Amino acid sequence: MEQLIEFLREYVAFFEEMEHRQEEKLEKLLSRELSQIEETIMMQQAMDKRLENMERRRSSLFEQLGYGGSTFQELIASQSGAEAKELIGLNERLEHAVGNIRFYNEKASGLARAELEKMGADTGSAVTKNGGIYKPEAAYRRSMLERKI
Repeated sequence: MEQLIEFLREYVAFFEEMEHRQEEKLEKLLSRELSQIEETIMMQQAMDKRLENMERRRSSLFEQLGYGGSTFQELIASQSGAEAKELIGLNERLEHAVGNIRFYNEKASGLARAELEKMGADTGSAVTKNGGIYKPEAAYRRSMLERKI
């Protein structure tokens, strides 16, 4: 269990770092300076890659230790004493960080949507409320050489 708790400490610290980075991202987007916006794109790509790696590690460790498919709440319920208390604290920190990340992302998406509208873009299909960028249908993504004219 100590190995799992040690990983979860690292996992929660990562999300707290991500929370801080999302706050920085929003500030840079608000600056409306192209160099700052480009920097946020690179930062976001790096954080996304790190998140993928952390999730892979988490999943692998949970499987290895027999907790595969378990939620944080189920993990807490399976423990007692000091371990349960520490897991509860880690879970609270994680929920706080994730809640703030969502808040900052919603603000950043709203800002992007507003800027696109100022430029006359159709934001109904460009940026969704759930996040993510519009991806045209497969037929429109094909090379011009593949399309029938």
